[in-house]
Order: sequence, then C-alpha cells, then structure tokens
Amino acid sequence: MKMIDNSEIYWEFIRVLRNDPLARQSSMNSKEIMIEEHRAYMETYGDQYYICTVREKPAGYVGVDKRGYISVAVSSDFRRAGVGKFMIQYVTEKYKGRKLYATVRNSNKASLALFESCSFEYEFFILEKGAHQK
Repeated sequence: MKMIDNSEIYWEFIRVLRNDPLARQSSMNSKEIMIEEHRAYMETYGDQYYICTVREKPAGYVGVDKRGYISVAVSSDFRRAGVGKFMIQYVTEKYKGRKLYATVRNSNKASLALFESCSFEYEFFILEKGAHQK
C-alpha cells in the first residue's frame, strides 16, 4: 500500500466512493454528490485529501479538513484488507500533534471499529430524533 497526494485525476474516484450506496447510508450527509458540485469542492479542498493505492490501483481516500475532521472511504474491492487502518495511521502520523476527529454514525459498525483500532476514543455522543428514524 502506498499513499499519494490527491490530484485531479482522482477526483472522480473520490466522488464515486462518496456516492457508493453503503457510504451514502453511513454518511452524515446522505445526498448524492453531483459532478459539478464535487469539482467545485475539489478545486477548493482537494489538497486536503490523500489516495491509497494498492498495486498502483486506487483503493481508498482519506481527507483531513482544517478543523481536523477525518473523511475516509475504501473501495468495495479493498474492504477488510487493512486499507482504512493504513490511511488513518498515515494521517495521524502526518498530522502528529494536531487533534483529529471522526464523526461516525452509531450504526456504522465498520467505521467505529476502524477508528477504535487506531486508538480514537469516544469524546461526545450526539443524540437525535428525526426523519431518518423509523
């Protein structure tokens, strides 16, 4: 596995991962990301993202925004292969000394386990009642 800086050639890869049905279901923002919306976002924030490659093929991305919030996604072909943990370890080393955060839905057991395995600790609980509940 290898981490590389994000560039325009990976923008669509990131958008596709962000729009993956499982990612949408687990995301804090579940609306589909359109091409132009994503392009504008990447033009502004693309330098905050890193791509993980496995045998030269993009396997996932990780981003850290200015506040220290982490966004991470792994392609379905590479899930449960250590890619997520590799990416989280990469950014925790890259941003050493800076407080990092992960906002994860309680129902997203895979992401909770990932961040716990990287020594993230529960700091806050947000309880909500809304339209997404049955």
